[in-house]
Amino acid sequence: MAAALFASCQKDTVTLQARMGQFQSDSKVYMDDHTPCWYGGEDVVINDNVYGINVSGGNASFNVLSAAVYKAVFPADYVVEGTTEQLLLPRIQYCQYEGSGQRVMAPMGAYSQDGTTLQFNPLGALLAITITNSTERGSLVLDKVSVRSSSAALWGHAEVVGLETDTPRYVITDPYQQGVNDSVVLALDDEEASIGATISRNGSRVVYVFIPGFTMETSNQFTIRVFAHSFSTDRQYCYVLSQANAYGGNIPLAMMASVPFAMSSDNEHIPHQHPQGSIDGLFTVGVSSDRQYVKVYFSQGNLQWNGSQASSFSSGQEELGIWRFAEHQYDIIGSPSSYTDGTATTLPYCTYPGNVSGSDNALIVSEEYDGWVDLFGWGTSGYNNKYPNLVTLTNSDYGNGNNNIAGTQYDWGVRNNIDNGGQGWRTLSQYEWNYLLNERSGGNAPDINGTVDARYALIRLSIGGGYISGMLIFPDEFAWPTEAGAAPNRINVSHATNDMDWLGASTYTYNQFNALQNAGCVFLPASGWRNGSSNVRYVGEHGYYWSSSYSDESNAYRLYFNPSMVATNSGSNRYTGFSVRLVKNKAASSK
Repeated sequence: MAAALFASCQKDTVTLQARMGQFQSDSKVYMDDHTPCWYGGEDVVINDNVYGINVSGGNASFNVLSAAVYKAVFPADYVVEGTTEQLLLPRIQYCQYEGSGQRVMAPMGAYSQDGTTLQFNPLGALLAITITNSTERGSLVLDKVSVRSSSAALWGHAEVVGLETDTPRYVITDPYQQGVNDSVVLALDDEEASIGATISRNGSRVVYVFIPGFTMETSNQFTIRVFAHSFSTDRQYCYVLSQANAYGGNIPLAMMASVPFAMSSDNEHIPHQHPQGSIDGLFTVGVSSDRQYVKVYFSQGNLQWNGSQASSFSSGQEELGIWRFAEHQYDIIGSPSSYTDGTATTLPYCTYPGNVSGSDNALIVSEEYDGWVDLFGWGTSGYNNKYPNLVTLTNSDYGNGNNNIAGTQYDWGVRNNIDNGGQGWRTLSQYEWNYLLNERSGGNAPDINGTVDARYALIRLSIGGGYISGMLIFPDEFAWPTEAGAAPNRINVSHATNDMDWLGASTYTYNQFNALQNAGCVFLPASGWRNGSSNVRYVGEHGYYWSSSYSDESNAYRLYFNPSMVATNSGSNRYTGFSVRLVKNKAASSK
């Protein structure tokens, strides 16, 4: 970002000196046993203008337009459209930490009313993790380091708050990717990249991890995970350190804390690798004919299709449209119905017009529409020229006659390559939906808050200024995370007599939902349904998800839920547009 230039003859400029607050160094950037310094050529945003840093003798100053109050954020590269109120944090914060050739450019904020100094304070906390290879496996290659905490937001759009105080911070308002609550590895103790660096047996490396908007106190619990693989076996191992006070004491915001981390047999795990595009939780959906449990992973979001683009099969055959999974589990395409509580008239994370065109209630079937849809007639995988833009009201036009679509090319997951999930997916049968939600028991369903064999709960998510209603499904092996707050007040049952009343449902924030998702939970949003080509109904209020099972010559089975009921044993017209959530099988296990 180029610094703003101001002519030397400009009369309404002042020179502000940089001072450091909690860094304990009156004019330097960083502290501890590393050399603190400012660097010329870097930029800072002050009162929504970009200025270069003047450095002399290690001290920094800024020539700025005079004002009654000064607000500043450093570095300028993180600031969105020049305003000190918004940041855009990169996915990987490549940092420079002065010492061994590195400087950490962790965000700082400043506020001043005296017109002479800007006192910079950090907007987050810094961990220096010393990783020692105490294993018997020889050299290990570092793949990833993550630090998880219920209050450690990470990357995406952020708001700067409290600049006028001694403890400013930033809070994430719109993370880019679901399921990501990992902190970002900033830099190793030398110039090698963090990914792929080798730690020899009994050797050690230091990684610096910046945690935004966070005060490190004894009440905060971190779980640090180090992923590394062996040269000899190429197998990945995970080493875990989880304790409430890993860094020793009450440490002020952004003062660097040193954390020793020994990789050893005591904390070694071999992580299972869940499929690309899936949620990291296993769900038993039935028992096979040879008495094997059938376990599946759910896709990361509902299926979506864009008919304006072409895709190709491995055979070279060109197909209409491309397929993908929604980025978030709660993503819905389309305009919502009004909420019964009147608190929101638009559903967050909906895109427009989505499943509708022209008005909010007419299906997109025109070739002019170049967006995505996520409500499909039954068996509209593209096979036999039956694509999602099929909107006839003749039920026999859909699927494969009086046959299930399971294992056939009419199944969306069987036929298609998913852009962000690959191949090998399928749709659950009616039997499997019913087993998952009504029959799963014993070691294949958890106990939650006194409920034995907890399978699902109807909940609301409070995200993006509105509410998203839906069904939360618990994986086979699950313990309710403390970061998620209180467990749902009703489990395995509906919670209302009115099929539009979601007010009684337990409500969870984005961070609480992230904790549930990280623990393997699946969320099915109430996406509504499309009535042929005429309108989309009950978005945000009712959920409909296709099965691969036919009911009769006109109908196919689906999962249906609303606040007053959950049904897996009834069918609907095949021409209706319902959501599709695909699954991928895990290798069978004995019953």
